[in-house]
Amino acid sequence: MLTFLGAGAVMVMILGLGTPTVFAQQTIQEWKTFYSPEYRFSLNYPTNESTTTITDNNSSDFQFGKQFSTPPINFTVMVKQSTMDPQEYTIAYSQKLPSYFDTLEGGKITPIVEDGVVGYLLRAINEQNGSWNYIISFSNNGYLYAFTFETPFNGSDIDQVNSIVDSIKFFD
Repeated sequence: MLTFLGAGAVMVMILGLGTPTVFAQQTIQEWKTFYSPEYRFSLNYPTNESTTTITDNNSSDFQFGKQFSTPPINFTVMVKQSTMDPQEYTIAYSQKLPSYFDTLEGGKITPIVEDGVVGYLLRAINEQNGSWNYIISFSNNGYLYAFTFETPFNGSDIDQVNSIVDSIKFFD
């Protein structure tokens, strides 16, 4: 039996008693890894050689910034030395969103764990352009990591955002 998953993955499963066993997995879309030895993190991102770009996104508040454009997903990674609690950062960020953003679940900030590090997630809808926006922050090794994602309302695009977030790794 073939099961088709979001983001172009195909899984072959053998059905038997109990839980199906994953026997082979093939990823159709190419993914690359971005690694920052200086700021001690990595993440995987989908790529298409003709449309994917990574540019510097420098800010006076952060020492490191990269903008990833992997249509239709755009995301930014910002890093700075800080002892600020990532939950406090996410709350402060949410309070600065323009009025055309509608925070989901009443602005609920949800704890998440990636690579053993606790982070905080805020989901919002940009009512001007009809996109999903995720704001996620982590603190590790004396750094504050701020990730912002924007993608159209589309289930497979949300799956790719989740795959990027699930791929985040922090190094000591």
